[in-house]
Amino acid sequence: MTLAALGYLNGPISQFSLPRTVRITTNVDQPNNVVAVMSSPSPVAIESYLRRTLPAAGFTITADRPDAKSMTFAGYGWTGSFTSDHQASAVLLRPQWPGATAPSFLAGSLQEGRIRTRSGRLN
Repeated sequence: MTLAALGYLNGPISQFSLPRTVRITTNVDQPNNVVAVMSSPSPVAIESYLRRTLPAAGFTITADRPDAKSMTFAGYGWTGSFTSDHQASAVLLRPQWPGATAPSFLAGSLQEGRIRTRSGRLN
């Protein structure tokens, strides 16, 4: 299911997809940051899905650490990362800025609890 089909307005909305049965518990949809925190399918299933579908959709997997349950990827002017634990998984997408390191604004937002839930509330 594409980001567009999931209601996102930012990011590579036609190119990036998640499993059809995805359940997003928390999201951020901003021009500079797109996040999906997922409770299902299982983190292992989402990780496997991304390994299969990212290259087919035109993304390049730039790092893959199955032992750390994480990967990074890039495509269509965006960089992304996937991470998980035993309960949930998350995908983060950021615009790709030439010569720039990954922005730190997401970490600050997470620490300050400023994440918009599916209901529209700011947590």
